[in-house]
Amino acid sequence: LRIFIACARAWEARVDNRFYEVGIAEAMAFIGNRCFRYYARHITDWISKFIAFPISGRCIAPYLEQQSRPVIVVMGLVRAILPFVSSYFGSAFGRKMTFAAYGAANYRWKPVQSIFRFHENQGVYQDIEGDEELLEIARDISVSLGHDSNPINNRAALQSLGFEIVAAGSGGISSYRKQCEDARKRITLYITPYGPSILDEMPRYIIVSRRFQAFSALNLWDKSVTSIFDADLPPEAEIQGFTYSGAYFTSQEWAALKNRYVDELASYNNACKIMGTPRSHIDSTKLQHNEIAYPPTDLITLKTFIKTGHTSKKRRKERRRWKQVQESVQQLVNTLEKNKAKGSAPHGVILYFDGLDCSGKSSTGGLICDALEKSGYTVNMVQYNRPPTEQEKRKPWMDRFETPEAATETNGGNYAALVWDRGPAGDFVYGNLARLSLSNKLDRYEEFRKFDLECEQRGILFCKLLFVTDKDSIAETLGKRLAHKKIAQDLVVWLDANSVPHDRPGIDEIKLHIDPTDFVAYNNYSENLAKFCEFARNTNNVGHVGAQKYTSIGYSNPWHVICTSKRHPARLALMKSFQHQLFDFETTPEERIKVLDTSTTFFGVDKHDDEVLRPVPREIVEEREHGLSTKALIYCFFLGLLVYAYAYQTWNFKLEDIT
Repeated sequence: LRIFIACARAWEARVDNRFYEVGIAEAMAFIGNRCFRYYARHITDWISKFIAFPISGRCIAPYLEQQSRPVIVVMGLVRAILPFVSSYFGSAFGRKMTFAAYGAANYRWKPVQSIFRFHENQGVYQDIEGDEELLEIARDISVSLGHDSNPINNRAALQSLGFEIVAAGSGGISSYRKQCEDARKRITLYITPYGPSILDEMPRYIIVSRRFQAFSALNLWDKSVTSIFDADLPPEAEIQGFTYSGAYFTSQEWAALKNRYVDELASYNNACKIMGTPRSHIDSTKLQHNEIAYPPTDLITLKTFIKTGHTSKKRRKERRRWKQVQESVQQLVNTLEKNKAKGSAPHGVILYFDGLDCSGKSSTGGLICDALEKSGYTVNMVQYNRPPTEQEKRKPWMDRFETPEAATETNGGNYAALVWDRGPAGDFVYGNLARLSLSNKLDRYEEFRKFDLECEQRGILFCKLLFVTDKDSIAETLGKRLAHKKIAQDLVVWLDANSVPHDRPGIDEIKLHIDPTDFVAYNNYSENLAKFCEFARNTNNVGHVGAQKYTSIGYSNPWHVICTSKRHPARLALMKSFQHQLFDFETTPEERIKVLDTSTTFFGVDKHDDEVLRPVPREIVEEREHGLSTKALIYCFFLGLLVYAYAYQTWNFKLEDIT
């Protein structure tokens, strides 16, 4: 049974290219199960023989009747139960140790990490990708089709890409062909509607393949005959996927979007079913927001309303996780209040949220805002998701980005925080700054680093957070937002049933939470991620600014990369990361240099020299190459010990047997 389950789990993991990883993890789980059970049994026997029974014989047995043996009964129960409990932990140990080894060896994304430890091409897992040329063609096809469902317009759009229609059938299926510059090479496209529609737009299922045809007399004699036999040629490469709203989704990504869309609508329907019942009121007191609107009128009340329609198991899980998050927020509040009492808390805080669309910037980063508000900070938000105006273009680039008003009033004792929703990095990704010359780019990077240093000198904590996630998670978020937009249409009918139709800004907020630009950004996922990472690497350390004394050691304010593929671990890790930033901010440069000198002297290294304090050369900072992971070696060492222990207890295998 264990072998069957292990094979099923490994086979299912093929979609993430993790067949061998999951297979080895299941094998190590079995080995850990057996080893922990074996050693738990033998440890119990040893304790009974050399500790429990001798002490019982001397201290307890003389005062008991001959038939009474409580210690033997207790140790017998321990010996019967402990091995099975240990086997559970052994399975978890072997499985988690394997996943940790693979994660460390492949430098996979962590919930929170520094930009210099972040490898943008690694992702959470390595999905199976298709042919690069065909993937690019599939994206171009998706963009050309866009939202239009008119077949005539679709054929004209595909013709602009070089595709000629070959055949069309009932149900909307059609076949296209594109002749490449190489006369032997042809790209074949099969496209068909894939119902049901989502928000009155029909998804399409496409197959793009590349074929090579050998020259013959028949080729030169009749082109129409060769087109008939194209389908018989085996494809040299082929990809399959879906197009919707101008974006291309692999089968796995489309499944994530569609499943979340269906689940969200099902939860809404279930919430409507139990609305007003005692169950909904009980749930409302244990969710994030204590009040539930019937019906929902904006995005926040809609999310809370949908939560009441979740299954009992999912609601218990959400309540448990939300309690952990609130405890983490309260710890941050306590730290801020303690620092304010000592006078070391920053008078101004800039929370700079940037990163990929649909990566949870507001929901995850907003927890820090909650902690700041609870600790007495005035929190405001400003959005920089639009290009600068003509008047702003005539000023220095960083002048249009605001700072907390109370940050300069250090004598007044006021505390203020300002949230940047998008910012300078967005100008490079979505604006025109990415096309600047190398020299102009470096000038912009230097200007940003100087702004960072000036914030520190004015007592402002500049928290730079780059939010990333994998494409499956983004597809899931798109599915959720599409479902919310569908629900918003129903809410309009619901709310207008007993009132005169009028403007409802809350409903408009739900509808505008997703727009065509989200699908454009999805198509450009890899390019946008690379641009964000390049900006963060080159503005990471304010020690790069000029020849400021001790800046490279005295105030290192790195970018933190937040991976929200799993939201709950990311939220907990973000709270801890911000506490570390508060500690670094209140520590003076002289104290840090003193600690550095002490540690270097202890290890027999000279004190900091000019190399440590020297500014980084004026050049682009590239991504670091992968090296040998020390953590992966440590994990593999423990896995080797586990395998050796299993071999020793099962076959009495010893290392000297090898020689």
